[in-house]
Amino acid sequence: MFMDATVVDAPPGKAPLYILLLKLLVRAVVRVTALALAYSIAFFKDVDAIALNETVHAIWPYLAVFAATGVAYDLATSTWRKSWRFTSLKDVLVMIRDATLMGLALLLAVFALDRGVALPRSALLLTWVLDIGIFGGLLMLRRAAHENTLADAFAPFLNRDSGPRISLMLMGTLDAADAFLRELNREPSPRYRPVGLVAAHAKDVRHGAFGPSEA
Repeated sequence: MFMDATVVDAPPGKAPLYILLLKLLVRAVVRVTALALAYSIAFFKDVDAIALNETVHAIWPYLAVFAATGVAYDLATSTWRKSWRFTSLKDVLVMIRDATLMGLALLLAVFALDRGVALPRSALLLTWVLDIGIFGGLLMLRRAAHENTLADAFAPFLNRDSGPRISLMLMGTLDAADAFLRELNREPSPRYRPVGLVAAHAKDVRHGAFGPSEA
């Protein structure tokens, strides 16, 4: 049986410097990659080694400004910490908001540099889409790896069970059950096999949790 409980988040500790630098570097690389791919698609109508090489030579000032502006924004708003959580729909919307703000900053930057004469207008929209897509994909892979769901998704024939598991019927709110199931899934050899959830509220019926269906 699963009893509902209030979950209190622990205060975030100070991350090591190398973690900060690594996250800033990865985020900057994603932004630069998104802009380079967008320019290559919009201008050359192709993405290959030659097109990307010519892209870097043609718009390297834009790439540098986009990366530097992004790093400054991440540091000023602590986005380097928040955007890597990806734990709820709100975090996804925050990621989209940040990408939108950086897209607007890129627009202002290229206009201030040379009025954007070397940058196709469609590249700005493609940069926004690719930035969200690439970074969102990285976050989903990171979360899947953290929750031990990569093997279940890509190789479901690999079974982690070391023996029979005890059937478990959960009772409580959907949010609390979801948190419990995620913790259960991180165990290398789970002892319990959730079979369903008795929802605490009518609004939770027919909504999915991380594992069982609601009763």
